Amino acid sequence: MAILFQCPFPLVFSAFLIFPAIIPAAPAPIPGSKDTEFIRTSCATTLYPEICYSTLVGQANSIHQNPDMLAVAAVSVGLKIAQRTATYFSSLSRNRGGGDVRAYAALHDCVYLFNDAIVAMSSSIAELKAGQRGQISNVETLMSAALTDIGTCMDGFEEVRSGPLKSYVSNRATYMKKVTSIALSFVTSLATNVGSKIHNG
Repeated sequence: MAILFQCPFPLVFSAFLIFPAIIPAAPAPIPGSKDTEFIRTSCATTLYPEICYSTLVGQANSIHQNPDMLAVAAVSVGLKIAQRTATYFSSLSRNRGGGDVRAYAALHDCVYLFNDAIVAMSSSIAELKAGQRGQISNVETLMSAALTDIGTCMDGFEEVRSGPLKSYVSNRATYMKKVTSIALSFVTSLATNVGSKIHNG
């Protein structure tokens, strides 16, 4: 049975609703830059090209048309957003007051799941930076697990009726899921290229 969320502390909760958006603002791209075009064409292969481009174009000069660096940058973007989101969720869960039990139980689960995703992303970045291309399948597994964690967070709110808390969590988890999907796409591309080189070698 669906549960209606009622916020016991509207002023506290509204403070979180008016927090600045966690979506990074995209710097102005460099016209005609090969590095920028690399980001654009790479992002066009993902499910969310606009989000991909807006979050990565600012790092075009440091990525230098390098697929490995692109994957590191994409996972790093996901890690930063996951950390911010987990912090917001944790703060909300500590200010539950007499709110709906099911809604806050789902929120508590989301905090745990996002922290688990953070660990997976941190490990992924470490492995990618180590440069062991033969271990890329491990990174693919870690990022897939992170994506599953975020999806599970969203699933936990299915039985909670529409309200401020559900909307807040859903919006941020949905965005996080898209960013993670983008990162996983680039990691999978690396894994495919490694497999192709091994097979052709």
